[in-house]
Amino acid sequence: MRYLGIALILCSTLAVALTAHATMTPDFLEARTQDIRYGKSLDLTQNEFTSETRLGLTFQSGNVRALAISSNNHTTYRRQRYEHNWRFGAFYDRVFAATSGVTTGTTAQYIFGTYRFDYYFAPRTTIYLGGGGFTDQVKGIDIAGQGFTGLSHYFLYTNRYHVGGAVGYEYLFEDRIGVSNDAIHSATSSLFGRYAVNPNVECTSLVEVKQNVEHLRDFRMESTTDLTSKILAHLAIVTSVNLRFDNQPVEGFHKLDTRTSVTASIMF
Repeated sequence: MRYLGIALILCSTLAVALTAHATMTPDFLEARTQDIRYGKSLDLTQNEFTSETRLGLTFQSGNVRALAISSNNHTTYRRQRYEHNWRFGAFYDRVFAATSGVTTGTTAQYIFGTYRFDYYFAPRTTIYLGGGGFTDQVKGIDIAGQGFTGLSHYFLYTNRYHVGGAVGYEYLFEDRIGVSNDAIHSATSSLFGRYAVNPNVECTSLVEVKQNVEHLRDFRMESTTDLTSKILAHLAIVTSVNLRFDNQPVEGFHKLDTRTSVTASIMF
């Protein structure tokens, strides 16, 4: 039933967006298109600034069943070949049921923040490095710090879609709840893509895998898919499905967690 509900949410969001697009006048669509990503290409001779803030509700299942208020921001500033990315956010879960060490009736927090710097040494290829930290009580992590570096490349990049991948290294230190701390050295790989259906509907997807190089049975995978439906030039409704898998989780916690979110997005 949970997966059926997710599918219905995605389909309904897409249907509403496409219907709205079909009923809009060409002049109105042309005015809106100037302020959104549809139609833009990667021009390294120009500077670019974008910022997106989301606020909404998230249903979580796995280690807990909870309804969360979520808020996050992603800001990008690129000065020709030098790109800066800031991401931060917070999820405050009201736990209704738990199958792990989390107590029912309490509030579980997931708060994160990262910074990443990219240098485009080729038109579609960057070398990157960065770091950050988070607290993830749903996964049994009190606080964690991370540093990462790697190489990212766009295999395809047009004004309507792009597909890319990245490989790299990450160091992660976790202060775990109730058990000993852990330091993890991981080889990372990811695939990401974006497809603009039309000026009002956009789909993005990211799949990331982290393999512990010291313990081969310890790997993590995260997948996020977003469907964005434009309402106004700077306002959209975003439906998201996020899967987080940890093959060797903190003792007493389960491997898989899912999040289904519906958020309002403000973009500049």
